[in-house]
Amino acid sequence: MEFFDSHAHYNDEQFDTDRDELLNAMTSNSVSYIINCGTDLASSLFSLELANKYPFVYAAVGIHPEDVSKNESLDEIKKLVQNEKVVA
Repeated sequence: MEFFDSHAHYNDEQFDTDRDELLNAMTSNSVSYIINCGTDLASSLFSLELANKYPFVYAAVGIHPEDVSKNESLDEIKKLVQNEKVVA
């Protein structure tokens, strides 16, 4: 059986110490695909960075409603959407 993690936040700081080890172990643990979600511009950029580094990771980019007041640039998010590794 293969698994698809459709909503992950491996860009979270709690994974700073073992992120690469964890992600490198995914395919050997039957995880075939991951969508890593960004909630603001910084985390969206990091999600895309992970997606570009790992062939089985894809990015969801955007601004969470709680972060709308931070005046994040929608123009920057729109640019990220053009990347083929961005799926949402």
